[in-house]
Amino acid sequence: MKKLRKFRGQAIVETGPALFVLLILIFFPMLDLLAMGLQFCCGWYLNHEATHELSVSKLADWTIALDQVKGKFDNTGIPKFAHMVSGTHTYTSVPGDNIGTPGSVNNTTAVVCKPFLYIPMFFPCPGVNQNMTFSFTTVATWETFDKTNPTNMSQTSGTYAFTE
Repeated sequence: MKKLRKFRGQAIVETGPALFVLLILIFFPMLDLLAMGLQFCCGWYLNHEATHELSVSKLADWTIALDQVKGKFDNTGIPKFAHMVSGTHTYTSVPGDNIGTPGSVNNTTAVVCKPFLYIPMFFPCPGVNQNMTFSFTTVATWETFDKTNPTNMSQTSGTYAFTE
C-alpha cells in the first residue's frame, strides 16, 4: 500500500519557531550590543577630544574650548547616529609645583545614550529598554600651565553640560 502523503511540510512548520528564536532572542539583542559598542566608542572620542582641548588651552578659555569641541562633534553627525541624549564634562585643573612637576587636567565625560532598539522586557535593563550612561576619565599634562599666574596655582573645578 502506497502512502498518498509525503512528509515535506515539516520544514515549513518548524520555520516559525526558528525565526522567533533567531530574530527575537539572537539578532535584535546582538544589534543592540553592536550599537552599545558604537556609543561607547563615540563617547570615548568625545572625552579624548575634550581633554586634548583643555590641555592646550588656558584656564580662562576652557568653556570656550569645550564649546568648540561640542560644535565640531555635533557637525560630524555622530551624536544623532549614536542616539546620544545628553552629557557632562567635569574638569579639574591640578597645578604643578615649584619642583618641576607639570600641571595636569582631569576630565570626566559622562554621556547618556538611548538604546538603538527598545526590546520590551518585564524588568528595566539599561541599553535594552532604558537609557544608559557611559563615563570616561582622562588625565593629561596641562601644556599651557603658567607658574607665574597666581590663578593657575590653585585647583579649579567646573562642569560643562550639553544636550542634543
